Amino acid sequence: MIDRAKTLLPRLAAIALAALLWAVAGCGRNAPSSLLVPTGIRPAPAVPTGGLFGFIAYDTVTYVGLGTPPYPPTTVYLFRGATAVDTVATGGSSRRFGFSNLVPGDYSIVVRSHAFRPGAFGLFRVVNGSRDAGDLALTPNTTDSLASTVYVIGDMPGYSVDEINTFSTYCDGAVVGVWTFPNVLFTPVEITAGTHRVKFVTDASSTTGNLIGWGGDASAPLSVPVTNEPARFGAGPSTDIVATFPTTGVYAFTFDERRLTFSIVPAPSSPPVISREPSTALPLARRSR
Repeated sequence: MIDRAKTLLPRLAAIALAALLWAVAGCGRNAPSSLLVPTGIRPAPAVPTGGLFGFIAYDTVTYVGLGTPPYPPTTVYLFRGATAVDTVATGGSSRRFGFSNLVPGDYSIVVRSHAFRPGAFGLFRVVNGSRDAGDLALTPNTTDSLASTVYVIGDMPGYSVDEINTFSTYCDGAVVGVWTFPNVLFTPVEITAGTHRVKFVTDASSTTGNLIGWGGDASAPLSVPVTNEPARFGAGPSTDIVATFPTTGVYAFTFDERRLTFSIVPAPSSPPVISREPSTALPLARRSR
């Protein structure tokens, strides 16, 4: 029995050694330490589940009547840190803005609208669900944004660029940011029936065929009356208002520089005649808008 054990021991030792060598060889394909480093608990990747919404509050003290639609065209920029992550437009029939599919984090908002100073708001912590940012109030900018003087200039007789020197087609500004024609000083010239090109001119360097100011989309002719049409700033024929006047008569023009809209309708009545003499007032200052 003892002799048999002496015979088996060397064989068992050889088998064990072979198994060990096989195990070492089989593990050689693994990267160093790959089997020894624990994975631990890893956080799940951020899932966009949050949202942020609010309302733009437009000043109604300086800008009388701006508390009702149409609201000014407004761009709302969303930032996470210093990085802009989204942009939405609001205005017209609504003053609400909203962002969705936001990853959790702190966000800030910058708001821009033509007749107002840029506004910065936040931080807003977004986790999940949709957070209400509240009313974001904009401050009016009447000094740097609004035109100093506006004229109705077009290809109609009595509305040429020469009228800039006579002030006969200048617009009244009784309401801040709202320009209206006819004015209180001159009897307006009737506009003949037909299609005409016209613009709310703000720059004295305007010439026939190159009017500079607020107009529309010349590729989309309008039929008078028109109300609250979007206004576009530009130079030259492409941003002229091309409008068909159905009958010969006096027409009322309104340019709302706060809302960036214009209206052309038949005038209810002509204003009283005060003078048709050239004005001694200074001509329109040269401005880009």
